[in-house]
Formats: sequence, C-alpha cells, structure tokens
Amino acid sequence: LKISTPMKEGAVVEFKEIPYHTMTVDVTEKYDEIKDKLSVFVEAENYVGKAAKGSAVYTTREFLSGGKGVQLFNTPGTTMTYEFEVEEEGNYFFAVKYVAWEVGGATRQFEIDGKGYTFNLAQTVDWGTVPENWRAIQSKTPIYLTAGKHAITFEVAKGMWNYDWFGFAK
Repeated sequence: LKISTPMKEGAVVEFKEIPYHTMTVDVTEKYDEIKDKLSVFVEAENYVGKAAKGSAVYTTREFLSGGKGVQLFNTPGTTMTYEFEVEEEGNYFFAVKYVAWEVGGATRQFEIDGKGYTFNLAQTVDWGTVPENWRAIQSKTPIYLTAGKHAITFEVAKGMWNYDWFGFAK
C-alpha cells in the first residue's frame, strides 16, 4: 500500500482485507524431483517490475537453475510480483526451492487470485553455499487455479531467505 502525503482534503483510503491461510508443507532435499513434477515453473529472477527494496538477483551460485537466484528479499512488508500462465485448470500444489538460515527459519506470504497464503520455511544449514544445503517445500493442500494468466505477489513476513524458483504441480 502506498499513500503519498499530504492527502487532499476529503480523500479516502480504502483497505482490502485478504485472509491468509496457513499452508502445511513438506520439506525435502530432493528439490530436483519436485521441479521435474511442476506444471508451472518460474525462475526467481523473473519478477515483474522492480525488485523489492534491498533484494537482488545474484549469479554467484552456478548450480542454481538458470545460474541465478534472488537474495536479500528479507525486509518485512516488502513484495515481489510474478506472472505465469496455467494451461489446464485444476488443483495445484505450490512448491519453492530455498535456503533459510536464521534460527527458526522464515515465513512468507503470497496472494494469488484474491486469496492469501502463508507458509513456513524450515531452517537450513546456511545461505546456500553448496547444492546440498538447498531445500524445497511443497504444499500438502492444493490451490485451485483456472486456466490462463495469473499474478502472484510474495510478501516477507519474517526471517531471511534466498530462493531459486517456485511453481505449481498439478
């Protein structure tokens, strides 16, 4: 939400409340197996518009998908938006490849099609210096997606993370 000041006299700001549903997720070291099952695949560096303040695409991990990932997307309240297309409507499981090195891991939220979801990322060994330290999560409950174009907006709730890709498996 952006509000510029000073506001004009009589100006009204309306807030849209979106309930966030907590997703239960499975964590795995076998992120390539999850990736191979995705019907929708999005590289972390392919966001729309500007990156969240402070975040950056980095290329220091050649083993990342596409040789790039996103780092420093960690300031609570900041967002990044992505667009993707779904070929066939139906139920899809959300997945993301990540590292979250702070004690207690990290929490992120996303909004898609007017619905909000929260997910927790288990703590990893470090910030992703070697492939073995990366993990993937996959939601246990599917999200219904219609065929066509969609936008998803991630928001930082708490904790530090880097991520490589996300997607949806039918």
